Amino acid sequence: MSKEPTIDIIHQEEDGLHILHLAGRLDSVTSPAAEQRIVDIIEKGDLLVVNLKDLVFISSAGLRLILVFMKKTKKRNARMIFCSPGDHILKTFEVSNFLEFLEIATSLEEALLRAKQSKNKP
Repeated sequence: MSKEPTIDIIHQEEDGLHILHLAGRLDSVTSPAAEQRIVDIIEKGDLLVVNLKDLVFISSAGLRLILVFMKKTKKRNARMIFCSPGDHILKTFEVSNFLEFLEIATSLEEALLRAKQSKNKP
């Protein structure tokens, strides 16, 4: 018996900054639940950091979901910073040309610094 793929989403909010930690797989099985949860968070905040450190796999369904997030974020004039993608996730972004429009920080600390700097701008 095979275990169903899972995605864990941990959400923290600090002074209007929403931090999401994704762990597991973002694929056709996990995307529907992830979409509902993350879109609800996007609707609440103007500044989001998405930590991909523990994301082990992303499929075309997961990439589509990233596009949905970016579209909704842009529509709200919000900002989404992705951080800490593993080499395999970064390579998937690269071959899919997502690096052209995603803001990616190498670490959570760098992403938080960028977010705080943009928050302090008038």
